[in-house]
Amino acid sequence: MGMKAIIAAIVYNFRNLTRFSGRNTRTQFWPYAIFLFVVQTIISTLIMIPFIISVMTKTFLFTLQHPGKPGVPINPADQNAFSQMMQGIMADTQSMLMTATPILTALFVVLIGAAVARRLHDRDMSGYWGLMPLPFTIIGLVAMPKTLEAWPYHPNFGLFILLMLNSLLHLALAILLIVLLAQRSAAGANRFGPEVTDWRYSP
Repeated sequence: MGMKAIIAAIVYNFRNLTRFSGRNTRTQFWPYAIFLFVVQTIISTLIMIPFIISVMTKTFLFTLQHPGKPGVPINPADQNAFSQMMQGIMADTQSMLMTATPILTALFVVLIGAAVARRLHDRDMSGYWGLMPLPFTIIGLVAMPKTLEAWPYHPNFGLFILLMLNSLLHLALAILLIVLLAQRSAAGANRFGPEVTDWRYSP
């Protein structure tokens, strides 16, 4: 698949962000889906870099300001200072997750939704199959900040285990959806329209 076809697929999907009808082939769908995934990963990394630098800086400064000695127990004042620093880091983490993650997730869903529906239509499947991982995504977004609120000093292990199970279900359904999206087009016309041939000239 040449670069022109890849660019054409990306442009085509951006032009059809709100069109949930019709069918799309794998060559129409996957360049666009991969493009969105790469862009989301880059944005997430750029958001994380300042946060990671801040955490490393705070830890380094704490080490300089509270030097320990080998074999000497940490005094209560230093323990309290370290506890306060960790609570601040967890609060910053929670704030970042509650702000950036839902926005990026919602944006990705909006941008990919119609393309997923059309690709599933091409398999002669309802576009609603594309919603399979979404409830577990929402549960994870809601539960993660609540888990971080108490961590690490008052951990809620029950909530943590439920969050892990939710993540596993989300991953399993996401893999299943990817498999469905990766399968070949259903031959001939189906209930969602005719078989796509020269898609670059389709609306």
